[in-house]
Amino acid sequence: MSFSDHTLKKTISRLQHLLKNIRGVLFDFDGLLANSEEYHYLSYNEVFKRYGHTLDREEYWLWWASRGAGPHGEIKRHGLEHIDPYEVSRAKEPIFSAYCQSGKIQLFDGVREVVSRMHKQGFQLAVATGSSAADARAVLAHQGIADLFHTIIGKEETKHRKPAPDAWLIAAARLQLPPDACIAFEDAEKGLTAAITAQIPCVIIRNPLNKTFDFPGAYADLPDMRTVLQALPENNDG
Repeated sequence: MSFSDHTLKKTISRLQHLLKNIRGVLFDFDGLLANSEEYHYLSYNEVFKRYGHTLDREEYWLWWASRGAGPHGEIKRHGLEHIDPYEVSRAKEPIFSAYCQSGKIQLFDGVREVVSRMHKQGFQLAVATGSSAADARAVLAHQGIADLFHTIIGKEETKHRKPAPDAWLIAAARLQLPPDACIAFEDAEKGLTAAITAQIPCVIIRNPLNKTFDFPGAYADLPDMRTVLQALPENNDG
């Protein structure tokens, strides 16, 4: 995905207009706020290797991280029916949680500034993630921004994960806002689909893993999180 100066200027202007008319900002977590997909990959790969199977990185970025096929999809694509996908998920959780608690997982460039500025400007902020709320909170706490979010919705609170709309809708409800008073920031196809179903305009943020993917239906498509700062007025602290 390439961004011409003209296209980017139009996109930023469109985002500025939307931000003037909404009150809630909903963020995905993995791959959007936190550069954590590598650690999800490492955690799942460690479990699958116990069964003699190694995950392909490029396949993982598309089928797991973006489309949300998860261990069920891996097992089906590779004829691994002897593996229980639920057991894989259970075994993976403590491995990934340890990474979250360790402080190794970093924020993407620009995230801290975007979240801080939005918070100062009075937006109500939420995280809606397919990871556990505790894991997301641990990473955000290590990075010093956990307290800037009004709520963090994890997989424990959603009956159906993205691409179902549950996470976005619960996050908006927790902020006591209707969906049309919110905007969603996302990096994956599953999250975009969920936002479209929830009727929440969705902004796609590119990262090294999704740079070649298509995201039809996105309200806006930006090269990185730092670009969002161009759509926000400068803070006036006096």
